[in-house]
Amino acid sequence: MADISKKIPVIQTLSQALHYIKENMAVFGWFSVVNFVFLLVFWHIDGGLSNKKSVLWLFSYYYYWCVFFRVYYNKKPYFITTDVFASLIPSTKMFFLVVAMSFLLAVLPYLPLLMGFDDEYLLFLENYMYQLQQAPVSALNMMVLTAILMMFLPFILCRPFLGFIASVQGLNGSIKKAWKKSAGNYWQFIAVMVLLNLPCMAVYEADKHLNCNGYLNLVFYSVFFVYYNLVFAKIYDFFNNE
Repeated sequence: MADISKKIPVIQTLSQALHYIKENMAVFGWFSVVNFVFLLVFWHIDGGLSNKKSVLWLFSYYYYWCVFFRVYYNKKPYFITTDVFASLIPSTKMFFLVVAMSFLLAVLPYLPLLMGFDDEYLLFLENYMYQLQQAPVSALNMMVLTAILMMFLPFILCRPFLGFIASVQGLNGSIKKAWKKSAGNYWQFIAVMVLLNLPCMAVYEADKHLNCNGYLNLVFYSVFFVYYNLVFAKIYDFFNNE
């Protein structure tokens, strides 16, 4: 039975991830450099994920993060493939949840049309979509979209992610088990995601106003993604270190 009294110490968890970086700067640096190369390669793939070449990139990038967690937990050999394939089960479930929720959010504006609100609502929707396409993607727009998605992240990403981390180590990667262990932490997960997204929005705006053409974002995310995964490793440790 889940211990609902066990709450994630949000600030302490973020600090612990930073402390790990301080104590393992060389490892953090190497993973950041490799992450930079991965992101740079993806940046130059025409069409992004719609390009067939991205399949090889996607699998390689997935394998890279599996190795990252095996290094963090000192699970040798680091480049083992059996645990990587085992981790695909919770990862596939995570992907399905994210896609399903994204689809639901995408079709929500059209639900009134299916309920008989035809003419007036259709006119409003067409005008809204036109205005949305004309408006620049501002920090406010990003905050609104992020806030909507943020409400669902504890269910479709944060808690299933703990199952993925377990499976990469060769342990029980059951999402159900991860769900039980992390029960009662909805607002703690929300707080973690909000704090992690704040620097992302700040860097996005800085890149735009400084006319960096995405290069500032590229450098930032090369480092930030490593820190992001360290935070979730610390969350996993919190629930699984008895």
